[in-house]
Amino acid sequence: MKNLFFTLSCFLFLNTFCFCQDILILKNGDEKNVKILEVSDTEVKYKKSDSSSVIYSKKKENIFMIKYHDGTKEVMTLQDSLKTKSVLKTPLVNSFDDCLQGTQDAKTNYTPPFMVGFGSFITAALFPIVGLIPTIACASTKPNPDSYNMPISKRNTEEYVSCYAKQAKRKKQGAAWLGWSLGTVCSTTILLIYNSLPASQK
Repeated sequence: MKNLFFTLSCFLFLNTFCFCQDILILKNGDEKNVKILEVSDTEVKYKKSDSSSVIYSKKKENIFMIKYHDGTKEVMTLQDSLKTKSVLKTPLVNSFDDCLQGTQDAKTNYTPPFMVGFGSFITAALFPIVGLIPTIACASTKPNPDSYNMPISKRNTEEYVSCYAKQAKRKKQGAAWLGWSLGTVCSTTILLIYNSLPASQK
């Protein structure tokens, strides 16, 4: 009888102890028996037991739910945290928008110098293989900033200027290689026509 009474007492004690514990469920699936002290906008403060003097904290973004000892549940929301994150992400969004705008403006405003395409065309028409050398040299160099034709209001935005310059270089490369391609086609066509002439006309 005494053993039964002792067993029941221990059971009730443990049951009461467990019942008074809150359960912290993390997003990785871990569960912690704790005593919740405070739930703020960004973190949860708790102790591992009532007798513990050490206070722990965990960010709400890592917590899925709190099961309180009275049976109530609280799913963590991150409205304030998300607001903070959105503020932090704003410069990245702005940078992306500036870059996209710079690329579009370069497509519209920048015109490669006439000699980029024409020079490649002439050298390729006269000497197709040798013409590769000036074409590659021209395509690999950045355009002169004075020829950018960039809107003045945007020149103080680093991302805008960087993406504008990259697109301008791509347009310059395209002009150089287009000139070389047309010159090579022209040279090859003339050579074929010449070779097709009768020997008496050469």
